[in-house]
Amino acid sequence: MSRVALDALASRRCVPLGVLIAIVGCVERTAVERGRAAFADPRVSGSPTNDVACADCHAPGPVPAGRVLAGGSLEGVLGRPHWWGGAVRDPLEAVNACLFYFMRTPYSRLLTPQTPVGLDLLAFLETLGVEPSPPVPFTVVRRPSLALPPGDPAAGAALWNAACASCHGELRTRRGARNRNAPVVPDATIAEHGEYALERVVYKVRHGGFFGLGGDMPPYSLEVLSDEQLADLVAYLELP
Repeated sequence: MSRVALDALASRRCVPLGVLIAIVGCVERTAVERGRAAFADPRVSGSPTNDVACADCHAPGPVPAGRVLAGGSLEGVLGRPHWWGGAVRDPLEAVNACLFYFMRTPYSRLLTPQTPVGLDLLAFLETLGVEPSPPVPFTVVRRPSLALPPGDPAAGAALWNAACASCHGELRTRRGARNRNAPVVPDATIAEHGEYALERVVYKVRHGGFFGLGGDMPPYSLEVLSDEQLADLVAYLELP
């Protein structure tokens, strides 16, 4: 069966099960199964220039060893009283914030209670726990200090692979990058910002695309990335 035909089947929210089954039809998935698939699918954003999925910033369970995820774990996410530091109290609005700021979803295509994929995502998130739980701390440093402690380049290399390489790829070559919108680091940063490259990197890590910096990168809070780890990362980048 052609790729076009398979995509047409997928658009009807069915899962092709091999060539033989795909020829005669498909098996309808449950809302939870569809939501789990959407969680890992960049196409959920509706943007043709988006390459990242919810799973690139969040883990549905404990964060795997060797990974540093900006959004952390979503265990018990629907049991939390609010999200985004108390600014959002509706889970679908919290999802929309990620879609809009980090996944290039146009405002006109954000999810509503009537959007099937939104309902599917909520059905999947419900399986991660709904018991009342405290909000997850997420401390955003408004004015990061550039007076970082001495860093360990070797630890920074491991951190790059754990937190950065999935989007930016290999340092300087961009080999393995999955996000076409992520710049070559650190060369592009140095070329554009010169002596302010260190400041740009530190602020970008801490603020993501917020505070006027732009771009699709999410912020890394103190709970996700300590100042000591940030110092290791900076040491590995060998910024001027």
